[in-house]
Amino acid sequence: AADLPVAVDSGEAFVFHWPSGVQLHSRVASDAGAGDSLGWSIVIDNGMALVGAHLAGPLGPDSGSAYIFDVNTGLQLHKLLPNDGMAGDRFGWKLDMENGIAVVSAHRHDRFGLVDSGAIYLFDVTSGNQVAKYGAPDPSAWDVFGFSLDLDGNRIAVGAPYQNSSVLDTGAVYVLDRATGAQELKRSEEHTSELQSRRNLVCRLLLKKKKR
Repeated sequence: AADLPVAVDSGEAFVFHWPSGVQLHSRVASDAGAGDSLGWSIVIDNGMALVGAHLAGPLGPDSGSAYIFDVNTGLQLHKLLPNDGMAGDRFGWKLDMENGIAVVSAHRHDRFGLVDSGAIYLFDVTSGNQVAKYGAPDPSAWDVFGFSLDLDGNRIAVGAPYQNSSVLDTGAVYVLDRATGAQELKRSEEHTSELQSRRNLVCRLLLKKKKR
């Protein structure tokens, strides 16, 4: 079954059968609007698809949304929104889902009033309720914590490509405990030359990727 397009750049998600390549569903958000960019990010786990629309505006322009769809039926199960979302957060930029927990980033969120410091949100997949919000333990403005992320078991790896260690914008990767948000590890690539200090860390998440 397929939904009709809604508006310019509203976005759409497609589900295909593997390995035949046959399209099973195409779906749009129940409240789709122009420019939402549904499908910017997507992950499938345990019969459900989590899909980001980071430019949707339910809480203000570009606040962002995420949606959970049933892969088998194509039905929308939940719309996810952060409890403290606001315009410009870009919630839904990156996401992951595993064992009943969905993680969604809002890398432009102003945590503690720090512009674009970024945050990630955890949701219960069954209920769609937010269960936690995490950020960098050492946040600063323009870190964009949540620019990349990966969930693996009890750990979440999160990229912050503009985080400053001892050199401007070297970036960092944080590994957080999923249950508590406590930092287990932080790694950054520090350069000493003026030219290299202007380069951002390419956040290659080293956690072993689960099979999907």
